[in-house]
Amino acid sequence: TLALPDDTPEEMLYYSLSIGMGDVLVRGGNRDTTTLRLEPGISGELVYAGNGDYGGFNNRDVVGSIAVMDFTSGTNFINARILGAKAVIFVDDGMVNRSEAERKFLNVPADVSRFWVEGEVAERVKALGSVPGNRVTLTSRMEWTAVTAYNIWGTIPGTRTNTADSTVVLQAYYDAMSVVPRRAIGAENAVSMATLLSVAESFSVHPPEIPFTFLATSGHFTNLSGINEWLYRHVRKESRFLENIPEDQRIEFGLFIGLDLSSENDQIGAFAQGTYYSGWNTDARRTNMHTGYGRAFLRYSAELFPGQEVSEAYPQYADGIAPAKRTWRTYTPTMLAFDHEPVNYVGLSAFSFATTNDARIRVDTPVDTLGALNTANALTQARTIAGLMYRAARDQGFFQDTKIQPKDTQRELTGRILQFDRRKSFIPNSPIPEAVVTVAYGQKTYTGVRGLNVTLTNGFGEDGRDWLRYTLGGESGIGQSPDDPGRFRFHMLAPHVGAVTVKAYKIADSGRIVMAPDLGEEGDKTYPMAVGTSSAVIQTLQVLFEARAMTMFEIVDSRYLTALDMLNLRGPDGSELRSFGMEVVPLQSRAEGNVENAAVVFARPGTRVKVMMSTSLFGIKYLLINAPQHLFTNPITPRQANPEAQEIAEGIGYLIDEGVITKTPQRVAQDMWAIDDVRMKTLQRYGVVNQRVLDLHTQAREALLAADVAFEARDYGTWIREARHAWGLEARAYPDVKGTAVDTVQGVVFYFALLLPFAYFMERMIIGAVDIRRQLLGFASIFVGVFVILQFVHPAFKLSSSPYIIFLGFVIFALGTVVTVIVVGRFNDELKKMKQSQSGMHEADVGRIQATAAAISLGINNLRKRPLRTTLTAVTIAILTFSVLSFTSVVTSLQFYKINRSNEPTYDGMLIRDRNWMGLQPSVLEYVATAFHDKALITPRSWLMAQVRADKAFIDFVNLDNHDRSFAGGLLGVVPEEDRVTNISAMLTAGRWFNPGERGVVILPERMASIVNISPDDVGKVTIDMLG
Repeated sequence: TLALPDDTPEEMLYYSLSIGMGDVLVRGGNRDTTTLRLEPGISGELVYAGNGDYGGFNNRDVVGSIAVMDFTSGTNFINARILGAKAVIFVDDGMVNRSEAERKFLNVPADVSRFWVEGEVAERVKALGSVPGNRVTLTSRMEWTAVTAYNIWGTIPGTRTNTADSTVVLQAYYDAMSVVPRRAIGAENAVSMATLLSVAESFSVHPPEIPFTFLATSGHFTNLSGINEWLYRHVRKESRFLENIPEDQRIEFGLFIGLDLSSENDQIGAFAQGTYYSGWNTDARRTNMHTGYGRAFLRYSAELFPGQEVSEAYPQYADGIAPAKRTWRTYTPTMLAFDHEPVNYVGLSAFSFATTNDARIRVDTPVDTLGALNTANALTQARTIAGLMYRAARDQGFFQDTKIQPKDTQRELTGRILQFDRRKSFIPNSPIPEAVVTVAYGQKTYTGVRGLNVTLTNGFGEDGRDWLRYTLGGESGIGQSPDDPGRFRFHMLAPHVGAVTVKAYKIADSGRIVMAPDLGEEGDKTYPMAVGTSSAVIQTLQVLFEARAMTMFEIVDSRYLTALDMLNLRGPDGSELRSFGMEVVPLQSRAEGNVENAAVVFARPGTRVKVMMSTSLFGIKYLLINAPQHLFTNPITPRQANPEAQEIAEGIGYLIDEGVITKTPQRVAQDMWAIDDVRMKTLQRYGVVNQRVLDLHTQAREALLAADVAFEARDYGTWIREARHAWGLEARAYPDVKGTAVDTVQGVVFYFALLLPFAYFMERMIIGAVDIRRQLLGFASIFVGVFVILQFVHPAFKLSSSPYIIFLGFVIFALGTVVTVIVVGRFNDELKKMKQSQSGMHEADVGRIQATAAAISLGINNLRKRPLRTTLTAVTIAILTFSVLSFTSVVTSLQFYKINRSNEPTYDGMLIRDRNWMGLQPSVLEYVATAFHDKALITPRSWLMAQVRADKAFIDFVNLDNHDRSFAGGLLGVVPEEDRVTNISAMLTAGRWFNPGERGVVILPERMASIVNISPDDVGKVTIDMLG
């Protein structure tokens, strides 16, 4: 035990988070800001679906049910919501890990209620869900609120010196995180705090020569809010913030050392970099500032662990600040957010000790229990850190001199959240109290640390918590009253990007979002959500509007199998809504690995909306317009195709109050099919047919009909296969159908271009007027006359909703071109005259264009003198042209390009990869498995390589029998069925191939095995440890 004196400093801090009553998953946990209040509850039949794939729901009525599935089911909970389930209950299947936990919440506020059960309750729920007819009612309460936490610190004075610049702050966090908030046990998270207390207890017995401040912070997993609040109140270099800190509250120190430890490895490393603010990038200045500390700890390790002749790293300690022959990233297999990172951004020296080569698979899960903790590794790390601190406290040359003087670049963001009430003012003026305000960093989670900064706006009336959350030391010179409702403040924002985006939401008692950011003219376009970070104090204003949310799933490009990331929201008539909002992860179509397969749109209550999505500015891949069902069940005939049918096919949009679009793949395919069908029938009515597109369209309808039959039969595996098949076919046809209509209209423009010389020639041959006015009148009369004829014979004028606009646009374009040519010609003539006047030389030349025009005019006059020959020639040309057009057709088709190879293939099949050898998104495997699971053997492969492609990977492993160490340059993950494809087991020199269902089994190359002294006879007996 460690006794704290009565005057040990402690302070309250307030931060916002989502808390709940009951074992309930954080609904979103990151950008999903919705709360969850299922009162008086939701009821439905329990349906157990195993790992949650579509086939697992077969023969059960999923609509209105409550789905039950294993925790290790990836994002298959989305499947249940697509099929119509009301909520999802996850059961502990014994393989819970952080990777699975991170996939259980999304980057968008999707409407999916998720729950967790374990132990005997889990078995009971599975049993009930396996038998039809068992109904249950779920009740829960979860909401965003401001909570009280404490930062606690105390100082042990030095025996040699007690100056501020010789003080070391040793810090650890004491909070925990779990995707199930009530099960945030956090045994792994507690290793850091236990080590801090151990060092403090050691120093209380053996006092250090320099002062040590021991700091315990909360709020680590909520955006590092604990350390940020401590820095904001006590440690700032920027004068604007420093002057607001009372003299007796200011804290100065020479070095800050954070602890971020776990138990699945016994080696620690010193790290000057972190991933919270800058990802995997390296700040060279930060490395140079702390290189001396990393080398000092290597010297101390040599004293603490004699007899270990190593120069780069000891089994107990590795220099991650400036490691030799490798980078700091190779010691951290997962993204870690260190508490020293904000300290660096206030311009002070800081680094962290962290456990190396530990993937921390139980962190952020409900199974991070004391029983699973490796106490031996935790004890080894605590002893190592205590020894290193003991040596540092007695080293008079410990503190490093550096000429690098970083600035305090942390920013403060403050603003108001308002509603635009035109009844009161012409500008936004109605404050919104208790709104959830968010600012997102790059990732949704950094090994448990959430990447979303969250706070609440001030409520009405004075509230001590509001005041503390809002400001420190008065108004900071910006004229804002702390008790103003609707105000918010983020104390510490690092300017790691050029701008930050503020998003706020108002949550009703029901748990639904009832107000969202307005992206319309009166919102983001006037008061931008993105604000720059160039000034120390950033002020902003955001407008919310009364809204309802609608969630869409399966946002996948069905042709290229990548996630969609561009969303266009329209009203029922196709126009832009006055007020609207949307949430979709940007640029995820280019991402590797896991992406978000959901999007959310916001509109005013009672509004109907149409949704279009793509991956670029061109090409719609996802269409939700709510076209009438009868257009699919009873397609129109070409004779029935008219503008009214086209308007009906464009749909009425989906009512925003529906909340969730179920059966998404089928709805998208059917909406695309309906509008394509009317467009194609319109083209067919006027003789325009594209056979390849027609074949795709016909196949898509057959697949949709098969999907309908499968869904009615509750054969959901077949349903999703046919729905995706139809979507893929229609997605291929959709751009061609639209393109055919566009090509037809463009053909009219081409005819108009040909009509210009035709009208001129006809005027010269038939009229031959001498006066220029009569020539123009004759030319215009012929042009308009031919246009009138084309209007009755060319289908483009029937396809276009405004045919006269085509004529008017072309005339404007032609006249503009003529005027431009005249102006440019006159300008060139004037330049030529000025040149000749200055040089005194005069040139005479005949222009090529003028000469050509004169020759053409002469030829036309000759044709006019011989009318019979001219008439016969024109008739011959017309007959030849008609014959060529009548007996010639253009057919588009797809063909496979084959390259013959002389070698025998290893297997009959195909390799599916990214064209640039990038990692594939999960949708690729899902769609391939859906389409070919009963036709071919599917064997996915996974690679673990360096976090940055320019790096060489160092995946350290140790032979636990003899403690020999080495590293691998990468890991290849395969399934047992891989041997049936490549016969790779024939290359084994010892041991055997993987068996189905095995875990924790590895095959090593012979050379790598020999380095750690594993012989063929040791196969199956030796255990190696890697990545924790």
